[in-house]
Amino acid sequence: REACKRLCEARTDCVGVEFEASSGVCLLQAGQVRYTRLAPGSECLGLSRSRGLGPLGGVGGGEGEGHDMEVFVMLPLDAVSSDGRVADPTGLPQSLDAMKWAGIDGFMVDVWWGLTEVRPKVYNFSAYRQLFEMARERGWKVQAVASFHQCGGNVGDSCDIPLPEFVRSVDNIWYKDAQGEEDREYVSLFADDIDVGGRTPIDMYRDWLDAFAAEFSTDLGGLISEIMVGMGPCGELRYPSYRLSHWQFCGHGQFQAFDDHALANLSAAAESARHPEWSEPPGLAITGTYNSRPHETEFFSSGFQSDHGKFFLE
Repeated sequence: REACKRLCEARTDCVGVEFEASSGVCLLQAGQVRYTRLAPGSECLGLSRSRGLGPLGGVGGGEGEGHDMEVFVMLPLDAVSSDGRVADPTGLPQSLDAMKWAGIDGFMVDVWWGLTEVRPKVYNFSAYRQLFEMARERGWKVQAVASFHQCGGNVGDSCDIPLPEFVRSVDNIWYKDAQGEEDREYVSLFADDIDVGGRTPIDMYRDWLDAFAAEFSTDLGGLISEIMVGMGPCGELRYPSYRLSHWQFCGHGQFQAFDDHALANLSAAAESARHPEWSEPPGLAITGTYNSRPHETEFFSSGFQSDHGKFFLE
């Protein structure tokens, strides 16, 4: 047993050992073991380099040691209601108290653009201030998500929070499919530098982040331990290629490259590549529709391997 322990202590990648007395086999553990069941004749020796995970972890550590990892709980998408108030000011604190008992380190919450900038450059973070104070009272940290997308229309969405009216009322800044239908849950990346009421979308994002930083300047790096930025539909860096209004699993979706700005970008790239004939995206005749399967289409069977196909995808 002692020899087994010394083997572990001699290695930097060993955090503990299991010694099987009947056979003399020594098993070196390279990671945390949260749940274990000992076989007859086995002994679990101390995890000499582990640190306790606290009430959630199930693995004890030395006295005074901290957590190996921090555990955050995601608040409901509609923790702040569509009228800009904390949705459940009575029930939410009770839920947070239960999570405090479980030993979590904080929560993550979406800070919706559509709720906090109802009018251009007029910001209201008061409901989020209330939420963050709930975290402070419990000794927690907050992960804030700058959510520049719509809430609603995606899998698991339980709310309806569109983009600010002064943005969603503007035409031709959205992803568009081959049928000409726009998706207004996130401003197209191809429109990042397009003037919208005196500001570009990039300007709007910068102004919003500046306002957030000013509002919570004393909490950044302390109470607010992390800020994440949504980069597309559902907060993900992707195209809205499988809209739930049209798509069913397991269709491959459709390209969203048919708005004026995307077409101009593609045309300029084709000219630069000296292939002006590549200035149009692949059409439905070879790509299929939202619910087509890859093997049913020319593009996804072989076209993507052609020079034109590779150029378009890149």
